[in-house]
Amino acid sequence: MLFRQNYLIIWVVLILAGCATHNAFEVAQDQVDGIGAIHQVSFMGRLVVADNDHSDSGSIEWRGDFVQQQVVLLSPLGTTIAELTHRPDQTQLSLSSDRVVSASNVEEVTNQMLGYPLPLDGMPWWILGLTWPDTAGEITHDKEGRVLTVKQDDWLVSYGQWQNINGQWLPKRISLTQGGIKIRIIVDRWHIVRR
Repeated sequence: MLFRQNYLIIWVVLILAGCATHNAFEVAQDQVDGIGAIHQVSFMGRLVVADNDHSDSGSIEWRGDFVQQQVVLLSPLGTTIAELTHRPDQTQLSLSSDRVVSASNVEEVTNQMLGYPLPLDGMPWWILGLTWPDTAGEITHDKEGRVLTVKQDDWLVSYGQWQNINGQWLPKRISLTQGGIKIRIIVDRWHIVRR
């Protein structure tokens, strides 16, 4: 119930406020640039967040490396709901109402302000089908050897489809589940920068 109330209030306020649209994604198609180790990852996609009796949808723009992330959450109309900057020791969350909140625990602050937790500590690895090196995790593979699930930090990350982009296998569909919360991401565009 708290999830529904917080989330619906934010959606209604944003739609009525008529916020400016945001589109910081700079590539028109999937790209993998350079060779060597991955240096920076960006993706743009669709987002569905559901609890046991309610769901909401929007879009997500994510850019980061293995130290810092920038995330923009948008409504179905393309208006900005929230912008987050996350480092391992601090998260800053800005709402469209010019309210800015800083906290050390990203899942607590996103749950409080958005109505659901965003597991940004593990995201740089999970979106690539890897485990976050700071804690123990389990990986299962499909018949082709691609990652099927990652289980770590009370989250189950499932991969519904993989795609080969310039020799780099990247997921098209990612689901993150914890308790009654399920976050589904469908990636529309990837931009990978290698060193």
